[in-house]
Amino acid sequence: METKMTVSMMNLEQIIKEKIDSQRVAFSVGVNGKVGPYNSETTIVYPKVLTNIGGAYSTITGFFTAPVADSMDGRINIHMGVTLYKNHQKILHNYSWNHHEDHEHVSNGVVLELNSGDVVSLRLPPNYALFDFNSNNFNIFSGFLLFPM
Repeated sequence: METKMTVSMMNLEQIIKEKIDSQRVAFSVGVNGKVGPYNSETTIVYPKVLTNIGGAYSTITGFFTAPVADSMDGRINIHMGVTLYKNHQKILHNYSWNHHEDHEHVSNGVVLELNSGDVVSLRLPPNYALFDFNSNNFNIFSGFLLFPM
């Protein structure tokens, strides 16, 4: 009986570990070179993957899809910024106008309650641009699961 109990506890611990491992989600992705400006709002696809634990970020669509319940430009006279969307709902907008001969930076953060299948993306508004050079990772889109609901 004691042996069966020990085996059962080991099996339970393994099941719990596998459940926790399957819910690990974290990603950080960046751009290469200049992005935009475009004539219409455009989803930003971040092709440079720094981390994509859980595979929830797509370098094809630019979407982060929930599996369970920063920006910079150095060019003068450029609107720079991004808009964060959850599904089709605008959550926040970062904006700066570079009117100096220097680098403009904006950043923000938000905690979202996501359900399975919710999609989060960053979009470049019309006539806005982003830029990265020398692989400095100035423009990074990151997310991570704090805990499953």
